[in-house]
Amino acid sequence: MHLSYKEAKRLSKLFKESRFTEHKDKLFGACRVFTEYQDRTALEDYLEEFPEIEEEAEIELERIEEEKTTDPFKPYPHDEDLKYIDGQIKTGCINEQDQMAGLNPIDFTQGVFICGMPGCGKTTLGLSMLYQMLNANCPYKLKIIEDTKPDADFLIKDFPDTKILEFKDLYINPWQVEDWDTELEKMNSVVEILSSTMWMMQHSGLIFKMAVELAYKVSKDTGLPVNFSMIKTQVTAAADKVGLAGFDYKNALDHINFICETFIQTGKSMNAHYGFTIENLWNRHHVILNLMDESSPYIKSTLVMYLLKEWQRYNEKHPLPHPELRDLVYVDESRNIFPASRPHNESGHDPNKPLKDWVGSRRSSGIGYIVMTQEIQSAPDWLIDNTATIIGFPIHGENRDKFLRVANLDEHGGGYQS
Repeated sequence: MHLSYKEAKRLSKLFKESRFTEHKDKLFGACRVFTEYQDRTALEDYLEEFPEIEEEAEIELERIEEEKTTDPFKPYPHDEDLKYIDGQIKTGCINEQDQMAGLNPIDFTQGVFICGMPGCGKTTLGLSMLYQMLNANCPYKLKIIEDTKPDADFLIKDFPDTKILEFKDLYINPWQVEDWDTELEKMNSVVEILSSTMWMMQHSGLIFKMAVELAYKVSKDTGLPVNFSMIKTQVTAAADKVGLAGFDYKNALDHINFICETFIQTGKSMNAHYGFTIENLWNRHHVILNLMDESSPYIKSTLVMYLLKEWQRYNEKHPLPHPELRDLVYVDESRNIFPASRPHNESGHDPNKPLKDWVGSRRSSGIGYIVMTQEIQSAPDWLIDNTATIIGFPIHGENRDKFLRVANLDEHGGGYQS
């Protein structure tokens, strides 16, 4: 038998698309030799030995194409395909042989986003991944943020090194300068966060930063640590230095005093003299941070944004020679942590700017995330656009339309998301 190059190419494609090359080693070898070296001899010999193979492959390909009209996800991945979607952390069965898809630790640095309607299994999948990581004694630290429900708390039963912290258990002083940090970098970082979350505009932002600078000077003179209580005592002096008068003066002072008092009222939770440090807690244990008992969205968003940024800044100060996952942030029901709010139309103020910066830059510091929500529309585009792995459960309505765009599914494929 003699095959032209064009005919050999057609047959090689037929055998691959009909998946015959996955189950017939000799045929796989013949097709591979042709593909890599354009040598048709082995393929010609195989067809002489098995002349019926072409017809059988055409019949099988017709069957596969027919299956696609009833299930767009067929043929399911097998053999060679699995190596592209396999990983240490299993995410679910991928074919009728119960073979599993999965992700490797480094994949989480590119982000994982999960969405679907209530009761579809999002949380079950998320908790399964966390359990697998802990069960494998993962070297990276899990930082689990619970805002609406304490589903992850059960993990401490099997993994006692995991710590659960409620808001009332916290000792946080955002202004505390650790050994690895500098006063200027700490001040700039926290001021940026508070300016965003607490909507400080031009006058109030400048006065607040000056009050912080004055507080650090007082701290050096007295030996007392800077916290919101000390900053509040310096607000009037800072405003006087700026030279504001009248309404602008009163408005700025009222705003900044309100901000300081908001955090003073949290007590040790966010106005401690000396708080938890990165090295004595966050890098030593897997932590479940339960924020359900804190009602203020401003306090929660400030705290979470502060912690995310501190973990990133610490890692950047302590780089590793090779890229790897160092911290995994897990957020279920993320609409309050990663809100889809937009910048203010008139002022241009963006309360999410530090979060956007974090999502776009944290990968190089070894921080990954798993973020889940019911409605994909409740997740901001800047989060989804920076996420490499998106897992969708059944979903309806406008959320389904957005998911189809994000997952690059047509209406036929989208029918299986309903």
